[in-house]
Amino acid sequence: MAAAKRRCFAKEAEIFNFRLSKLLKELPTFSQAVRSFPNPCYRAGKRIKNALYLIGGASAEGIAETCSPSRRDWQRERAPESACEQFQPEGAFGHRQEGGGWAVGIMGFSFPPLVGFRSEKAAQIAVYFLAASGGEKDKLALIKLIYIAERESVRGRNRPMIYDEYYSLKHGPICSSALDAINGNIDKEVWDKYISRGEGHKIRSVCDCDFDQLSISDMRILDDVVIAHGDKSAAELRNWTHDNCPEYTEINDSRRVPIDLDQMARAVEVLHPKAVLEEAQAYRSLEILLPRK
Repeated sequence: MAAAKRRCFAKEAEIFNFRLSKLLKELPTFSQAVRSFPNPCYRAGKRIKNALYLIGGASAEGIAETCSPSRRDWQRERAPESACEQFQPEGAFGHRQEGGGWAVGIMGFSFPPLVGFRSEKAAQIAVYFLAASGGEKDKLALIKLIYIAERESVRGRNRPMIYDEYYSLKHGPICSSALDAINGNIDKEVWDKYISRGEGHKIRSVCDCDFDQLSISDMRILDDVVIAHGDKSAAELRNWTHDNCPEYTEINDSRRVPIDLDQMARAVEVLHPKAVLEEAQAYRSLEILLPRK
């Protein structure tokens, strides 16, 4: 079985290597190449990772166990030199810092955002909370408010607002892609229209937003979050999520632990939590077939 997997992945590595080489001649970034890679299924990310490792002669079996097709959770070790040399010699896997994102991906390029992540809507949600706080807020407080809003959306409507991925970190649960975007690591051209990043982890609104990505029901949820939590400090929001989010796993180091959507749904007492997860998976499966703007 292991030998068959290796042959399969080796063949994929050969095909991937050829196609990616052609794509990189026409596309300026690896992110755009990955977005253009012709594989109409959401496990494309897993196949690409396996292929990249096998170009460098790594073990397919080890990668298969650690790469989840639904996550962008890339290995934290250095990429094989032979894989990097073909495209960019100094390339290496990035790693998530506490409160930070995947600033650098394999071969020195940033990875594309999570499939289905509603980035501009998330940016407008950030501006909504900033506007309610006089136009400026601490980054930790902002990401906690966005997480709480996702949680309340699942509670009230059985679906998230922005279809992010969620993780437990040392300072509480986060929306992973939203944090990456706040840090300027993904969709920077979108988020720079809405926010600026100041000193001391301060995030500021830079526009008068018309909130065209938000529905009436979205705004009602955001208003409820502002009423309940808008006056809390970053430390108070951190403590609140630790004490009131059963889906959160206590972390005392730099690790992060995934929070699955059905875990969140169960924590907010949704009647059918698995259905919430299945709906989100179906949404992502459709989104990957659509070209990213």
